[in-house]
Amino acid sequence: FKGLPPSPARLLQIVDILKGLKINIVLAEYNGMYPWRNREWRFKNCYTKNLIGDFIAKCGDSGISVIPLVQGLGHMEMLLSLQCNRKFREHRDNPAELCPLKPGAGALVKEMIEDIFEIHAGKIKYFHLGGDEAWNFGTCLDCRKYLERHSRADLYMKHYEPLLKAVSNAGARPMLWADMIRGWGTGELRAIGKKADLVEWSYAADPFARYADGRIPENYKKSGVNLWGAAAFKGADGPMANSPKLSARIENCLKWAGAARNYPLEGVILTGWSRYSDFSAQCESFEAALDSLVICSAVIWGGKSPGNPAEEALNFIRRNISCPERAEKIISVAGELEKWFETLHPHIDCFCRHHNSDLESCRVNKWERNRDKQYFADFVKKVEKDILPEWRRLHKGLTGDYWIGEYVKSRTFHLDAIYGALCGE
Repeated sequence: FKGLPPSPARLLQIVDILKGLKINIVLAEYNGMYPWRNREWRFKNCYTKNLIGDFIAKCGDSGISVIPLVQGLGHMEMLLSLQCNRKFREHRDNPAELCPLKPGAGALVKEMIEDIFEIHAGKIKYFHLGGDEAWNFGTCLDCRKYLERHSRADLYMKHYEPLLKAVSNAGARPMLWADMIRGWGTGELRAIGKKADLVEWSYAADPFARYADGRIPENYKKSGVNLWGAAAFKGADGPMANSPKLSARIENCLKWAGAARNYPLEGVILTGWSRYSDFSAQCESFEAALDSLVICSAVIWGGKSPGNPAEEALNFIRRNISCPERAEKIISVAGELEKWFETLHPHIDCFCRHHNSDLESCRVNKWERNRDKQYFADFVKKVEKDILPEWRRLHKGLTGDYWIGEYVKSRTFHLDAIYGALCGE
């Protein structure tokens, strides 16, 4: 929902697609699309309470459990960018991270939890409280003083324990991302494992290369932690990607499918992020990654790559999507857009190496400079006049006009900035 949220009609249609792929959970980070009681937290085009209720009900009827995701530590831009909430930041100029010791910080997260349960109460089994990528955790003055007498695990639990209790008391099992926790000792892991399930996420082609012995740490198992894994079908191939790299997505899911059997895991969440933060440009759309979703779902369930992944994806789309021609065209146009941007950067490197502005004018090849300027002009014209308008037209009605405009604007700004910098215009 964060970056390219589905239109209301498309949101309900997506449930049918997920059901067809045997997907049985949806991790929903509503972000500003949720109809929060505090209207400052809402996007102008947010969903209604009735729509959220219909979405939950349709998921339930389709055998799909909804797991709401509320950020509780990092990725807090939605709230901490507001003037009234700046006092809760870990550092004054960073709206991404909440300080666990600021008075009222926990209450802010609790308010979101209560809002979510207003619509989801009695309809959910799990509730995700985020907790990942708080890069500056424990670095403000107050936190540093606290850490002189306590461990990082103590600081983390001082913040999260009341939130875990709030979720448990409301009738759901809390979940947390594990990247801020994996280095804890066995006793600390055992303590948090009694209060929450943990989710290890890794989206690289080899997701376990980050671990010392190339596999999920045994410490979780020794501590009795209920552990989930998280792969990615999109949103993991660069913050400005226009379509997923299928080979990397398949490899990522193959490794997680193997881990699910061998560890074993509670389940594998197939994530699909639309932007890396609230302030980042959007990456590939759900529609542009529909083939990847189909393939990755099959890999997670079957534990092996389909014989002809592209063909199997197209067969599913043609059988299960109401307008398969449109779906196929979106995938094609997004792939073309990605290829154009992939060809751009080697040319930028070449241009910079051959057109050093500090060289004496007599040592500059003006013919090459003019040729390269023309190349960039043609490139910009092709993308801005042909491909992006087609991308916009095809996504009409599937996501909001505002989000479509933001996506297109991020690409044209990128191109215009590069062209202006390289050509001195």
